[in-house]
Amino acid sequence: MRLETERLALRPYRDDDIDALLRCRGDESVARYQLWEPFTREDAEKFIGACKAIPPGAPGTWSGLAVELKSTGQLIGDCALRVDENGRTGEIGFNLTPEFQGFGYGTEAVRRLLEYAFRDLHLLTITAVMDADNRGAINLCQRLGMRREKLRRGVQYKGRLGDEMVYVINREEF
Repeated sequence: MRLETERLALRPYRDDDIDALLRCRGDESVARYQLWEPFTREDAEKFIGACKAIPPGAPGTWSGLAVELKSTGQLIGDCALRVDENGRTGEIGFNLTPEFQGFGYGTEAVRRLLEYAFRDLHLLTITAVMDADNRGAINLCQRLGMRREKLRRGVQYKGRLGDEMVYVINREEF
């Protein structure tokens, strides 16, 4: 599966994506707001292997896609979709390598992922859950018309108590 926008391709991972994935998920500033720690090479290899084994949109699982600049073929981040077991709702996640943040690539990639989820998979509702301190992710969700549904206080997060934001959008709103 390959999803395209004007500037980006969202595509399955390849074995040669390891170094670029490490530049993204191995970066402390990217991992800061995630449940995972900065990736090692072994983490990247396992992650790519797991993503290659799960077809996009498979109910009950997360499926990940590499985000690639079409002009250069460079991997600049990733996005993921988890479809619930009933195939009716989903959750999204996204990361961009820091040097590519601030150019609208994240919004463009996530918008295309939402289009796929609503139009091709016929999902009804999509959520995004994030650390309440992650202003970049919050702003991205708001740009896409997602609305804040909940604030969960006192969530255990990387050994500390923090807050989580839940943003949501349904097919009709999109």
